Amino acid sequence: MLSAKNHNKHQVQASHSPSSSFLAYAHLSSPGFNHNRRAMASALMNPDWSKAPSSWNWAAQDEDGRWFWYGVKPQLGIGGGIWRAPSRAQEFACQGEPNPHWYDSLQERPE
Repeated sequence: MLSAKNHNKHQVQASHSPSSSFLAYAHLSSPGFNHNRRAMASALMNPDWSKAPSSWNWAAQDEDGRWFWYGVKPQLGIGGGIWRAPSRAQEFACQGEPNPHWYDSLQERPE
């Protein structure tokens, strides 16, 4: 089993053999790795507006990483960590990474 030892330097240790460690390190240090990781993170950070219900013009991410579409402009939840709107005016959009700055995630549909 592989486990990341130093995420920033992409060093990986293998628990069963040095050659596995080398192969994993070679993969993580390949030129395409950082590009693919950035593309994946970008996909998790923003919902795909082409999948939004028509005429629903708002999206926001809760602290736990879940994105929702909104048919009305949502408000910050009083208890924190979530956006609030009437239940018939919100729909799950996608799962992202947990976001400690969730309160800055509100987006209006792009033109």
